[in-house]
Amino acid sequence: MGRPVSGDMDVTQGAASAEPIRRSDTAHDRFERSSAWARSVITHSADIVCVRDREGESVFVSPSVQTLLGFTPEQYLALRDRDLFHPDDISIVRAIQAEITALGASTSFDVRLRTADDTYRLFAITVTNLLDDPAVDGYVINARDVAEERAAAHALSASEAFVADQAHILEMVARGSSLNEVLTKLCGVVEDQIPGSVASVLLLDDGGLTLRHGGAPNVPRSLVDALDGIELGVDGPTMAAAAYRSQTLLSRDIATDPSWAFYRAPALERGLHSCWAVPVLESGSQRVLGVVSVLFDHVDPAIEQYRSTLDAVVHLAAIALERRSFEAKLAHQAHHDPLTGLPNRLLFLEFLDHALARVRRNRSSCAVLFLDLDRFKNVNDSLGHDAGDVLLVSVAERLRSVLRPGDTVARFGGDEFTVLCEDLDGRDAREQAEVLARRLIEVVAQPFVVGGEEAHFGTSIGIAVSHTGEERPEALLRDADSAMYRAKERGKNRYELFDDQMRRRAIARLDLENALHRAVAREEFTVFYQPIVSLPEGRCVGAEALVRWMHPQRGTVLPREFITVAEETGLIVPIGMQVLEAVCRDIKLLQRDGAESFFVSVNLSARQFGQPDLVHRIAELLRRTEVEPSSIGLEITESVLMEDIESGIGQILELRDLGVNLSIDDFGTGYSSLGYLKRLPVDTVKIDQSFVSGLGSDNEDSAIVTAVVSLGHALGLNVVAEGVETERHLRALIELGCDHAQGFLFSPPQPSCELHDILGVGAHPGPFGPR
Repeated sequence: MGRPVSGDMDVTQGAASAEPIRRSDTAHDRFERSSAWARSVITHSADIVCVRDREGESVFVSPSVQTLLGFTPEQYLALRDRDLFHPDDISIVRAIQAEITALGASTSFDVRLRTADDTYRLFAITVTNLLDDPAVDGYVINARDVAEERAAAHALSASEAFVADQAHILEMVARGSSLNEVLTKLCGVVEDQIPGSVASVLLLDDGGLTLRHGGAPNVPRSLVDALDGIELGVDGPTMAAAAYRSQTLLSRDIATDPSWAFYRAPALERGLHSCWAVPVLESGSQRVLGVVSVLFDHVDPAIEQYRSTLDAVVHLAAIALERRSFEAKLAHQAHHDPLTGLPNRLLFLEFLDHALARVRRNRSSCAVLFLDLDRFKNVNDSLGHDAGDVLLVSVAERLRSVLRPGDTVARFGGDEFTVLCEDLDGRDAREQAEVLARRLIEVVAQPFVVGGEEAHFGTSIGIAVSHTGEERPEALLRDADSAMYRAKERGKNRYELFDDQMRRRAIARLDLENALHRAVAREEFTVFYQPIVSLPEGRCVGAEALVRWMHPQRGTVLPREFITVAEETGLIVPIGMQVLEAVCRDIKLLQRDGAESFFVSVNLSARQFGQPDLVHRIAELLRRTEVEPSSIGLEITESVLMEDIESGIGQILELRDLGVNLSIDDFGTGYSSLGYLKRLPVDTVKIDQSFVSGLGSDNEDSAIVTAVVSLGHALGLNVVAEGVETERHLRALIELGCDHAQGFLFSPPQPSCELHDILGVGAHPGPFGPR
């Protein structure tokens, strides 16, 4: 191919001298010094220096070729390009040679050179075109060994890519990517970092007994299917044994490993010969969540160099699996009652939605049973809430015990449960639901024992049946709820079927609720006043405010038609404040016209009385309207106070501090002891009209009225009799010394504009003298 260049050939013309050139040196001396220095530099260079002639034949190579490639200079110069360069690089070399010959420039590139032991090493080549230099008339090539440098750079690049991949996986977990997407990405990272491998992630199932496929993008499908569902065990394949033992395991040769006997065929067919499995452990508990496995295309892999990589991957897998477990727990908590573990309202409605869809498809029927425990509050009050919780868990277990397979029981909170019965025969659906309702009533009626104490209670059940599946889940549930309330109204511990009459009532109630909401927003309520007469003076001294709803279509609507619904919906609170504000405006007008001592009593409902900001709101209203507090009387029913006497007294004291007058309304109907009266910081007691109606004709009513008047006076209270309708009532009350009275005998409730005439403001004392 070429001949060695003699040591006299000058390939470094113009190189600097190794020693300073003295002015006294001759030109010949300087040339000799320079040439010797150049030869020394080339001889001792760590790089290979090669010169090729115009035809591309190697004519000189530095001695370093033997150190770097293992060839003597003579051997190297005898090599042809096909023997020197990697086969894949020859075309690149020739293209560069043609380019540098044509353009006369220098260029650099990487190329793989063969060594004497028939391996290849990477060199960075710099070729300089010196064809125009008569001393060379060829090409000077410098070759630097960069194998380790490039390997280090590649390792750094791989490390940076690994860090970026880890960050990307964490981002996927945080973003909520599916578990399969995350695990597939993890497997890809393993395969990028570990040459000759494919990776998979197997997940421990909920029972903790088998491994299921999680992610394996490049593992052969036949092997994935074979390993999906394998049982944990010490004798199982590497993945199953690693999960069972909770330790890292290596199968060095699948072909001879007996644990792979039933699984080796699909592995070996695809060229997979060894397996490395690492369990994924939950932080804190160290519970096994799954296994990361690496399958290699060779036997006895050198795994130690990749251990840190796989540790990082397993850690990321643990984060992803713990996130899934956490989300599963959150989902369970969002759909289940924490006390009993039963489905909650949200999940029950989902089940019901699916059940109605099946009714539409299969032309079957389904039923919803709504259960409310009777007198369960008494159990809580007597045994405590902890005992009540224990009883609720027991109730849930009993309800489950009598259900058919496929039926669902849920807890809605408190002491309310629901049952969904599916696949009922359309002709006998109601009868089947009734049979189940009777079983539920019977099982709940059996005594419960908690802490040695026996507790008894029943259950009221409402049933709603769907034959078409066209109902909305919420509507069917509402129907069952309505039927349950009908069962309570009819005596409790029984069941009722929702029917068309109930539906009409439910629709009417819904319409009433909607209309009430609009009425509150539009302030459609007005106040009528029923005069309160001083019996000794025979004149009107005050009035009771009574709300009326001025319906845009129906006209005047009396309280008995809407007050109960207003109470149950909470709308009584804004209605009550609208009434109180109207009363303050009317009092201000009456007092301006001369009725300075006139007062108005306003009823406080149970909902209003229970409002924590009631006192603040009344105080603010009185301040804003500039009404004297003593002009306002607030009436509180006895039954409201008896629900929590201590709390009620505290609320009354706060109201009394405002300066308003306070009355106990309907006294005697709450079946409370008359002794409570002395504990209540009130000004007035009102005798219910049910007792007043029997005055003079019923001895018991007369005795009760007599006792209330006497006790009230003994306690320094003003006594007002309600429902005075006859002269007989009036005479009896005057004889008993009752202070005030109101009723149709004097006047029915009147609009505010009539009060001036009734009071005779500015004219005469008024029309209500003794008869």
